[in-house]
Amino acid sequence: MLKRRKFLEFIGIGGALVLLPISIFVAVKSLEDIAFDLITQEFHYLKLDPEGVRKYAQDYLQKDKPGIASNIKWRSYYVLNFNATDSDNIKFLVTYYLLSSDFFMNKMDESKTVRYMGINHQYTAPCSSHFSFLIFPEKTDTVS
Repeated sequence: MLKRRKFLEFIGIGGALVLLPISIFVAVKSLEDIAFDLITQEFHYLKLDPEGVRKYAQDYLQKDKPGIASNIKWRSYYVLNFNATDSDNIKFLVTYYLLSSDFFMNKMDESKTVRYMGINHQYTAPCSSHFSFLIFPEKTDTVS
């Protein structure tokens, strides 16, 4: 029969053996790599420019300047395989990526490569409506 002390030692050693590889993996991967992976996983059906996604991840994290708690949060999202439906933070990351890219300027054409254009900031970006092509369709030259 297991004594309480032996049981706790067994659980502690087993937990350490399970968590050690995960913690080493998470500690080695940078936050930029995690953000890159989250974006590419979320938009697996789009053609993304990998260099643009990496640049966006750098710019986004530089703007956000994550502390220790934020660092742990993003790493846990990655390890637990969260996506945009599970986390508002990931949803904001990926939505902000699309707004910072040429996806809407290309009329949401999934066949074109999505390229990062720079962090979208509502006060510094030129005035544009990403959906204006729906309101003001292109004019065709037809003679009546």
